[in-house]
Amino acid sequence: MHRPSVDGRLLLVLGLALSGGLFFALSQVRSVVEGPGLASAQSPQEIARAVLGQSARVATTADLQTVSVHYDISGWSLTRSLIRTSFQSNVIHLVPVMFARTPQTERIEVVADNIFDTIQGREVRQPALSVIFTRPTAAKVPWPSVSNGEIARMADKAWVSPTIGWQ
Repeated sequence: MHRPSVDGRLLLVLGLALSGGLFFALSQVRSVVEGPGLASAQSPQEIARAVLGQSARVATTADLQTVSVHYDISGWSLTRSLIRTSFQSNVIHLVPVMFARTPQTERIEVVADNIFDTIQGREVRQPALSVIFTRPTAAKVPWPSVSNGEIARMADKAWVSPTIGWQ
């Protein structure tokens, strides 16, 4: 039986097209999430849900000086790179808006939770990445031009699970 051969270049082009299509689709999901909901969001809870979706849980001090945001990133956990990219993109969209619309806030913590497998074969939800920005630090960040890879070094504090790593 004769099997048709496939040129390696064709496979490369198909692979690039599929990954480009996935990137485009993910970018469109982000723009839908940031639609009208973010434009009208004022409270830390509304802002977090507009950027991160319904999984966002927000805790604040009574005076709103500290805002802590936790959300589920497991939907983006196809690869470690996608987890990092999604998290950093979310931080870029969340932190400057949160500081701009809540002038009393001096510190924002963003924590992304992921599902990890334990040695015993169980699944547990744990923090995967986190950053902390204070208002003075965030004021120095060029948010419109900052890239995903720069977020960890620009934050006051950044942490990533060793399972994921920054690289």
